[in-house]
Amino acid sequence: MKKAILSLGLALTLESSVWAAPCKEGKQPEILVKDKTPIRRGPGLNYGVSSFLEKGRCLKLGEVSVDGSWARVEEGDIFGWVPISAVSKESLKTLEIAGRSPSGPVGSGQERGFVKADRAVPLRKEPKGTAEERKVLPAGSELLALSLTKEGAWVEVRDTRGEVGWVPVDAIQDSSNVLQGLPRSEAGLETGMSRIVKTKKKKEGDSKPDSGSPDLQPKDGSAVANPGVDPTQSLDEPEQTLTATVDGPKAEGLDVAATAMAVALLPRHELDSNGVGGTRRYTIDATAAGVHLEAVAQPIGPLRVSLGYTIAVLSGLAPANAPAAKVGGQEHQAKIMMGYPIELGGLKLTPELGYAFGLFSVDLLVPGVENGLLFSTSTHGGALDVRLEASLAESFALHLEGGAQLATMGVKPVAPGNAGLAVGFRGLLGASYEISNGIAAVVDAEFRQISASFTGAAAIDPTITNAKLTDQAIGVFAGVALEL
Repeated sequence: MKKAILSLGLALTLESSVWAAPCKEGKQPEILVKDKTPIRRGPGLNYGVSSFLEKGRCLKLGEVSVDGSWARVEEGDIFGWVPISAVSKESLKTLEIAGRSPSGPVGSGQERGFVKADRAVPLRKEPKGTAEERKVLPAGSELLALSLTKEGAWVEVRDTRGEVGWVPVDAIQDSSNVLQGLPRSEAGLETGMSRIVKTKKKKEGDSKPDSGSPDLQPKDGSAVANPGVDPTQSLDEPEQTLTATVDGPKAEGLDVAATAMAVALLPRHELDSNGVGGTRRYTIDATAAGVHLEAVAQPIGPLRVSLGYTIAVLSGLAPANAPAAKVGGQEHQAKIMMGYPIELGGLKLTPELGYAFGLFSVDLLVPGVENGLLFSTSTHGGALDVRLEASLAESFALHLEGGAQLATMGVKPVAPGNAGLAVGFRGLLGASYEISNGIAAVVDAEFRQISASFTGAAAIDPTITNAKLTDQAIGVFAGVALEL
């Protein structure tokens, strides 16, 4: 028993002597790095682990980071950065003598590197040209560079509103050589599945990891990003919460936006015919107020799907020869469209195909007017639209729409002849301004018209053999778009 105790005491003495052995000083001094320390490729937790130091040992000191939180070490095949908290108390004086570096690489959190968009460019969810587009960055946008793909073709950036994504390197203006100092990762530093971990304070000088401390080192040795915390912060500080982002693509999701707008319309409903009765020709001009609602979902496969509905109540209607006879009415417009977005540099062109419905409903009889018969119309048919979007500034964008419609027109109470196909067209010019992340103010101006011709003797008036019904409106829309 006594012999066993002596052996154990000798082993402890030898172990202590190894730790107590002073590191070399001189032109390139050494520092003692504690055991169980990951060696990273750069001075920050967002750099990958290049090697792992199982047992504490003296390593040559290269430099100290700008903020004094990391030290670059080397010895044989070991080359990288360790946190100051992993350096023994005895070696801290060596670090003080060495001093801090005047500058540090971009991307570690010591210095932030900004680049600019050389042209209007889509911000994509993943580093590939077919990935979902988050938004279009206007030319000249200031962007925080985060990481590069391994082959260096794409750079991950964050704009001034905090939105993160990928843009091609050839669309970036890098006058300060920011990109060359970035860490490389296919999944990015700001994307991936996050997990919350906690650290506990270790006793000073204790080289063994605390049982409550997390191991942030991935099994495959890839980089671990930490965008929620200062990347230079030590893991050995008292009770702090770290958000560690493990490399990997985010779960694919559906982006949905909803728009609600107030509407002011100047609708017109017109009948023109060759009938001899004066009541066979009329024009109704009105003012109308209403609401427009719209929802957009993308991507559904490669498509953009939109659903819109407008309702407006007509007012101010009265025949010229009977101003006291008030006429009421409503206008309804509904559309469901499917589009295929096409990127054209900084522009987005989206051809759309879908179904459109329109209803112009008025009182069928004018009170107090002989033969004061009016027609209500409804249209059902296919619509072909083209939408063009352009970002002129970081928060400001324009959109232009044009389209045609081919439909059938139903008429109440009775059609003025045999109906042909209804033909319509529309044009819209709009602008949006992003108020805050996910909320934008939207203003649109629209003109639309649809008309149908009727031939043959009309049952209500045999003198009518040719007639044409036309519905048109000029409108202004103003409201808010919200990303859900």
